[in-house]
Amino acid sequence: MKRKKVLYVEDEPDVQTIAKIALETVGDFTVKICGSGEEALKVVSEFAPILSCWMS
Repeated sequence: MKRKKVLYVEDEPDVQTIAKIALETVGDFTVKICGSGEEALKVVSEFAPILSCWMS
């Protein structure tokens, strides 16, 4: 079965690492991390996530 994709936007590297580990190991997702909304808008079409998460 193909893993579901999550696009996660976070500018803090430590939080990025924790979120990626948790989403991949516990949630069994394929995760794409972006450091800004601008970066996320550039990759969202190609990556085609089922879920996008923005943290503020």
